[in-house]
Amino acid sequence: MFTRKHIPSCDSTNDAALAWAKEGASHKSLITCDVQTKGKGRQGNSWLHYAGGLACSLIIKPKINIQEAARVTLVTAVAVQQGLEQLKLNTLVKWPNDLLLEDGRKLAGILTESQSQSGDVKAIVIGIGLNIQRLADAPPEYGFLSDIGYLGSRSEVLEAILETLEFHIDHLNTPGHFGFCLNYLRKHSATIGRPVTNGIAVDINSDGSLLVQDSQGKLSSMYT
Repeated sequence: MFTRKHIPSCDSTNDAALAWAKEGASHKSLITCDVQTKGKGRQGNSWLHYAGGLACSLIIKPKINIQEAARVTLVTAVAVQQGLEQLKLNTLVKWPNDLLLEDGRKLAGILTESQSQSGDVKAIVIGIGLNIQRLADAPPEYGFLSDIGYLGSRSEVLEAILETLEFHIDHLNTPGHFGFCLNYLRKHSATIGRPVTNGIAVDINSDGSLLVQDSQGKLSSMYT
């Protein structure tokens, strides 16, 4: 069960959720908005929000340490992909936080941000941006669910994702759960076997890092 707040417009749902978390928002508090003007991505990148697309941020308060918090991004990617699967929509996961259409165009991005104190996680905000219906001015290199035949609503997409996301959040501390997620990511990966920084991605390690092989055959790990 989620506590929900909808706002017509904001700079970033993650910023709004982080502020709400500081004010004492409960576990599984969700913010959605119609218009996001300054959506955020990893490493300082921006996320361009298109009208009718999904922009939301979920506040969770799991009992995990700060080292384990990075896993939440990967688990969320699995949850979003599985939610879309329930709608008969096939996508791939680009490690660690993007979803792509099968032709390689970016469809969705995930950004997790943590609030911690003395090494303990107080709250994690999970931001999800997802393109749904293509608009006339959208660049062709961006992916939309309508590109693969989806004609449904934003609310239908949101509810499908929340159903799978809640399951995974509830099982974050279940033994074997993260291993299950990693196996799922391996099967639906747009990254393994492809070039990345410093080599070719060959696997996802048990801690969620990416195993990379360079041109000399040397293996190293890439972290989120």
